[in-house]
Amino acid sequence: MGLEAAGLVVVERVHLAHLGPRLRFADWSSTVGRDIFPIGQLEEGRFFLGIDETSEIYLIETWVATFGPAQEALEKLVLGISPRRIG
Repeated sequence: MGLEAAGLVVVERVHLAHLGPRLRFADWSSTVGRDIFPIGQLEEGRFFLGIDETSEIYLIETWVATFGPAQEALEKLVLGISPRRIG
């Protein structure tokens, strides 16, 4: 079950669409109130994965979603379960 199959509604932050991942991480860190650090990518760089200081795993695009705490997040990633959109 991919992001499309989960019926995830995407509201883009147009001003970030052209920016690199560093600025996306900084912006979303500010939005969620935690520092998010890059740890990887999905779909050949379309989505970025990040982790915060509490080990919560995020999906970053021009929007942000959470997979939850690290162990739960790894299970969701392996099973193809979509993250919960938070911004």
